[in-house]
Amino acid sequence: MEINTEKDEPCQSDSEETDHDARVLMQNAFAGSKRDTSDVSQYSEVQFSQEWDFSDYVASTNENSLKELSILDFAGQSAYYACHHIFFNPRAFYILVVDMSKDLKSRADRACDKEGLIYSDWTYADYITYWLGSIHTYGSKSAPVILVASHSESIGSDPNKKKFLEYFFEICGTVPKRLRRHLDKERAFSVEKNSDKNMKDLKKCIASTLKGQNHWGEDVPVAWTKLESVLRKIRMTVKIYPFSNLFETVKELKDLQINNEEELITALNFIHDTGVILFQKEKKEKENIVILDVQWFVDAFKCIIIDERHYENKDVDNCTDFDIYKSHGLLTGTLNRRINIDRSINKLAKYNKSE
Repeated sequence: MEINTEKDEPCQSDSEETDHDARVLMQNAFAGSKRDTSDVSQYSEVQFSQEWDFSDYVASTNENSLKELSILDFAGQSAYYACHHIFFNPRAFYILVVDMSKDLKSRADRACDKEGLIYSDWTYADYITYWLGSIHTYGSKSAPVILVASHSESIGSDPNKKKFLEYFFEICGTVPKRLRRHLDKERAFSVEKNSDKNMKDLKKCIASTLKGQNHWGEDVPVAWTKLESVLRKIRMTVKIYPFSNLFETVKELKDLQINNEEELITALNFIHDTGVILFQKEKKEKENIVILDVQWFVDAFKCIIIDERHYENKDVDNCTDFDIYKSHGLLTGTLNRRINIDRSINKLAKYNKSE
């Protein structure tokens, strides 16, 4: 993921309003910090005045030896597709939900209503191939996928799973051979609306798939678990933290035993792969940031990347702004403020510790 923190030349007509309103989300991210967030383009270069008490930080452990599993539910509309890959990583496994009542060869209904896009004429089989291909490319070439076929009540009685297995192998036949390695009939389940059918077996499969990962039970440096504890402490105040500031914090914690930037990057990459944070090293050092609250980031995306069917706030006073946003991807300050106030401010408020 590349985040451009360099200033662009603003438009002269409404730049002041646009620049101010575009900072709404970033200011929420830095809620609780006492520093000035009026210039978010320089956020990675400004020292935080907030100080944390790390005297009680310890290695991240669980008294009951329970393992934490992070689950993200991705929106199905095409407007969100470009965002999903940010959350893929080699340590993850995936649950792919397909509608069993649909013909795989038929054009996907309501998946993408806009003409002229690469998704516009895709069939259900095309979408399955797309998701498996994305997992293969951005996750892992061996990432296990649990396939869940919904609406199985549409096929009638199927006591021996004959119809379901036929459907499963039909899916296998539509995807390239290199992607079939992600699928396994032992990880395939049919479910029904308003029914618990196969849910117990599905839960067992999720647990066994997790335990079957080659990194399950591996030993990790104590310093990394201590760093995770530090990150959780910082997350109580801010949601995004510059890498440079984190490195300065780490250097002050002598017993953490992370001695240089490369060691810190290695540790952050591991914590990223476990789903606790989002972090990718950028070429430009000043662009390196750590997203401490993944759920906050998901909700922030919902604020500005919205599917057309979610345009419940489109009205006579902003219809032009919506049309420009839809056709050119340009989000005006007025529309950004409207989206945040009417749709998302309540969702993001629970992450804002200053309120």
